[in-house]
This record gives sequence, structure tokens and C-alpha cells, in this order.
Amino acid sequence: MSSLTSPSTMIASGKISFAADHAVKNAEDITLNLKFFRECIEKVKLDDGQVIYVLQTSAVDSVIVKKIVIGPVEVDLTIDTNALTITVQIYVDVPIIGPHLLAQAMGALKFNSDIEVDFNVTPGDMASGVAGIKIDATTNDVVLFWDFTSLGIEKKGSHVICHI
Repeated sequence: MSSLTSPSTMIASGKISFAADHAVKNAEDITLNLKFFRECIEKVKLDDGQVIYVLQTSAVDSVIVKKIVIGPVEVDLTIDTNALTITVQIYVDVPIIGPHLLAQAMGALKFNSDIEVDFNVTPGDMASGVAGIKIDATTNDVVLFWDFTSLGIEKKGSHVICHI
């Protein structure tokens, strides 16, 4: 007869945490979550065949909040279109363990300049590369761009977030 050991006894206390909150266990909640996914999360197929997922969590008084999932990387954006400021947070979703903050930045959006977040400082092959925001001066589009490798998956591309 075998016995299972819980992760908390296998790993020293306080060193690691597991993302058990990612699991949806209640049957009613599963249906609600799938409905939310179908109705609120936009699946975007880019010209190069990449698929990204976009959730706009709010857009109130010129402030836009979006979550964009590109493979194992999630980019959380808060854009104030009046003040032309942005906050960018980049996470990698490590299997079993859950999301880890890689980098964050805040700054002013200016025409013909980028806010680029470099996350080449992560250990091992967790993630390396860049992601950022720029304003396309010809179209006034706010564009998310990325070029990274995370957990062995290479991604490069861009996506229009909003028009200002």
C-alpha cells in the first residue's frame, strides 16, 4: 500500500506556495466559469497564427484595465487615456505553482517612445525577453508588443490595446 505525502511536508515551510486557488471544484462554479470564459474573454488570432486571450476588466472614466495572456505569460495593463499613463505587470504562470510576478513598470505614454519591460533577470528558463507598450503615431493606437521565451515557448508579436 502506498501513501501520499502532501506538498507542505515535502518542501520546507515558507519556501514555496502552490496555487490551489486555480482549481474550480464546485460543479455549479465550473458552468459559471465556462460561461464567463465564453462571454467575457476575447480569443484573438493574430496574423502569424498566434492566439492570445484578452480580458477587459474595466473601462471607467478613461481608465482601461486589461489582462492579456500570451502562452504562459500574462500582461496586466492599466491605462489612463486622459493622463496618458500606464502601469504594466508581467507574470509567468509556472505549472502547478501558479503565477509569479516577473517585472512591472509605470510611466507616461508619449508618441514615438516605448515603455519596455525587460524580464531577462528570471532564474533558469522561467522567462526571458521583453514586453512593452507604444503609441503608434500614425493611428494613435496603444500597442502591446512582446518578444520572449518562457518555459521553452517562444513568442513574438504585437496587439492593439486601444485607440486614443
